[in-house]
Amino acid sequence: MQKKMAEFIVILTSMRFAVSLLVLLAIASVIGTVLPQAQPYTDYAHQFGPFWFATFNSLGIYDVYGAPWFLTILGILVLSTAFCLIRNIPTKIMGMINIWRDYVSDGGKHNGYRTSLSLGSATAVLASWMTAAGYAPRVRTTNTSASLVSVRGRFYGAGYILTHAAIVIFCLGAMYNANLPQKWQLWNGSIVPETNFSEPISDVPQVSRLPLNNAAYRGNVTLPAGDSTANAFVPSGNGYLVQPLPFVIHLHKFRISYYSNGMPKDFVSDIYIENHHGEVLKRAFVRVNHPLLYRGVDIFQASFSNGGTLLHLDSHSFSNPGATPKHVEAQIGDTLTVHDKYQVKIKSFSLRNVIPAKAAGVTASHSSPYVDLGPSMTYVVSSPSGQEAEFKTFVSPIARSGQNYFLQGVRTKGSPSYQYLLIPVGPDGGINFFMAYLTQLRNVTANGTKLTMQVATTIFKKQISTSYPSIMSDYRQQAKLFQSVMNAMTQLQAYPVPFVMTVDGYKHKWAAGIEVTKWPGTIFLYIGSVLLVLGIMISFYMPQRRIMVKLSAAGEGTDVAITGHSSRGGSNVPEVIDALYERIKTESEGEHNE
Repeated sequence: MQKKMAEFIVILTSMRFAVSLLVLLAIASVIGTVLPQAQPYTDYAHQFGPFWFATFNSLGIYDVYGAPWFLTILGILVLSTAFCLIRNIPTKIMGMINIWRDYVSDGGKHNGYRTSLSLGSATAVLASWMTAAGYAPRVRTTNTSASLVSVRGRFYGAGYILTHAAIVIFCLGAMYNANLPQKWQLWNGSIVPETNFSEPISDVPQVSRLPLNNAAYRGNVTLPAGDSTANAFVPSGNGYLVQPLPFVIHLHKFRISYYSNGMPKDFVSDIYIENHHGEVLKRAFVRVNHPLLYRGVDIFQASFSNGGTLLHLDSHSFSNPGATPKHVEAQIGDTLTVHDKYQVKIKSFSLRNVIPAKAAGVTASHSSPYVDLGPSMTYVVSSPSGQEAEFKTFVSPIARSGQNYFLQGVRTKGSPSYQYLLIPVGPDGGINFFMAYLTQLRNVTANGTKLTMQVATTIFKKQISTSYPSIMSDYRQQAKLFQSVMNAMTQLQAYPVPFVMTVDGYKHKWAAGIEVTKWPGTIFLYIGSVLLVLGIMISFYMPQRRIMVKLSAAGEGTDVAITGHSSRGGSNVPEVIDALYERIKTESEGEHNE
């Protein structure tokens, strides 16, 4: 039994075994870096398909750093490295303290030499030559012997101790942050993730709630501007756990700045930390890579989204253009019933739509080749027959070739890009002129009159005189507007729904995506980093080189034995040993000749 245990310890503490563990951890870390972790399971299922989703889920790929096999490898690596330290620390410390201990020689072409020099003379010659070669020795003498020892990089063994200790501390910190007690509760069913993401937080059962004094956690919360929260949501499997916080986070304001191409440049949350009585404890501006630390909890700026923008919408009917537009109010995510049985789901709202000026058909400015088309709303319409189409409505008109247009993008299911409907804008800045013209055309055709270009032109001029008198004398502008109206009517023939939604106004509201993290083990990672850097620097830049000379009186001469040791190849220790032998031979021959 003892023999098997000894063999097990040898394997456990072997370099090959440790390297194998590190390779496995490196592979796992690559997976955890490339594949976003702790995302909703629906995202993974959509990305990988049913078979690979189930396979990867069984392997714990979606939470690599909390997977049982990953934590097991960490634990084994801790044991392996700790046993190495326990076994080798005494030897390393003794090597730093006792410079007189024997080493196996690394070089030299001689096994020994008897010189005719006396013990004292030989000692003095070798000490002088070692000093000149950069190996100033310490000397210990007796009546019949002498020892000279020179050690460079005496504390080289500290590099081994520090690097191995850093690995142990790293792994322990990672295991502490993994919150093993919570993992155990999840495995044995004491904690059950909530899978209903629309469940009000007050209705989440106790079995899906974590304790306030939880050792470690990493949660997220989407907080609209002006709102507060005292809880975070910790992703777990295909659900989440509610983590109460020891304070209240209040998002006072949120602001964002952009590059000229429309990409976010910086987004900042103005956060108040309050107690549960509303008293402000701390205020900070949190931005990416500049978290707020309070009572051991880090608050990071992770993302931003719409926080419940209120939209004022008008629904214009093409089948009855003379009807008063139906006014409704909605927020992102709401579903409305419009034009009898059409279901309209408000999908998103964007404050900026920056595209190349050339693509928009406008002239670029000197400062930027891009143009901002302004706010837009995206919504999906489902017809009574189940057909769906997605629409993108721009709030502000765009100018093209001297004419302002209401811009409406539309794409049916399966279409990769939008097709755009451009309705000319009238004097009121909206599409009422166009809708009124459609009404007049409909009234004429309803009376049995055949619609010809002459009839359409006559009705258009009449509409100009009543609704747009400012361009009565501008025939070029009239012609441009008439052509725009005809083009819009042609585009309407392929329009998939009998109405169009316009944005009459909006009250925008941002929401900050905040990550709340409590990782007490992080301090161990910092300590491990410092120790690892120090250990590597000592190992690479302070290699140990040791030369020992033993002299023994032998009749009228002296026996000389020189040994050396280097912790790393490529040193000059063998050359120095050979030079010392040559020097003592030269001195001996010179004395003999005299």
